[in-house]
Amino acid sequence: MILPGSVFSLLFLFLLVSSILSSHAAIPDYLRKELVLERLPFCTDFAWPDDTTMLVALKMGIVYRFTLNNDNNQWTNRQIALDLRNVTCAHGEHGLGALTYSAEFGVYLYYTHDVTQRCLESTTQGPVNRLMRYQYNRNTGRLVQPQQLLQTPIVAHAFHDGGQMQFLNGLLYMGLGD
Repeated sequence: MILPGSVFSLLFLFLLVSSILSSHAAIPDYLRKELVLERLPFCTDFAWPDDTTMLVALKMGIVYRFTLNNDNNQWTNRQIALDLRNVTCAHGEHGLGALTYSAEFGVYLYYTHDVTQRCLESTTQGPVNRLMRYQYNRNTGRLVQPQQLLQTPIVAHAFHDGGQMQFLNGLLYMGLGD
């Protein structure tokens, strides 16, 4: 059985290898090309709260929840778990950049928050990047009880936002860009 974290590692490896290889090169025997989800514009990250639930982050500020249909082994029942579009700047490298899950601590999101409702590129009124923690409600499939953990100073330009996150030994590690 492949664990969800292993699937992420294999998917990342596949994407890395496929970007390096030319379009005419054969896929190595140890990798498998398989379409899991489609029609998700600018997917930035994903996590598994359990073996039958997948959370998928989109740059525009949406987190979708999918459930695994055991009859056909397909991810189905797309549902919005969280919608931050009205407070997310999603131009350039801004947007919902990272999502991770910890059974002990909940769901963590890193995104560019629109303070002024205009997504200005300004040193005095620009957006900020936020690290937020949510609880995952298994009954409703929603992310609830938001808690702001970190807010960066104003991000005047839409590049070098960073935001990759990973739990290791109970600690959250995060790359913030430069």
